[in-house]
Amino acid sequence: MIEAVSVLMLIAGCFGASVHDGDTFRTADCVSHRIWGIDAVELDQTCGDRPCGLQARGALAELVDGHTVVCDVRGRSYKRVVSQCFVGKVDIGRQMVRLGWAFDVPQFSGGEYAEEEREARRAKRGAWAYSSVTPPFIWRNEHGRRHKN
Repeated sequence: MIEAVSVLMLIAGCFGASVHDGDTFRTADCVSHRIWGIDAVELDQTCGDRPCGLQARGALAELVDGHTVVCDVRGRSYKRVVSQCFVGKVDIGRQMVRLGWAFDVPQFSGGEYAEEEREARRAKRGAWAYSSVTPPFIWRNEHGRRHKN
């Protein structure tokens, strides 16, 4: 039975847990989670000449890789579930905003992460360390979506 499941997963294109970008990851059971309440810099996005989208993905990978992640599903978006996820007591969305790689999205979060965003901006952490930061939704409007989730 395990071999049949493995073959089905292979056919479906799932190869286990992975981090797609700064706000989307897949668990070992092949469920793709979009982190609730935040918008991380896009994977292809740069801050000046620096690959801040890749840096955001790396930050999320550090938070989740090798850890037990517990998610509370809040809805659906595209082919993903939208979830508030935790490693222990650490809210992954809150931490990505605190690190400066994601923005609070008040229309979804109700301003849950606004203080962490102000703190990251003041401390010039993550994308805020660069002289010019384009919010991801503006970047997507200008450049489109280069990768598919």
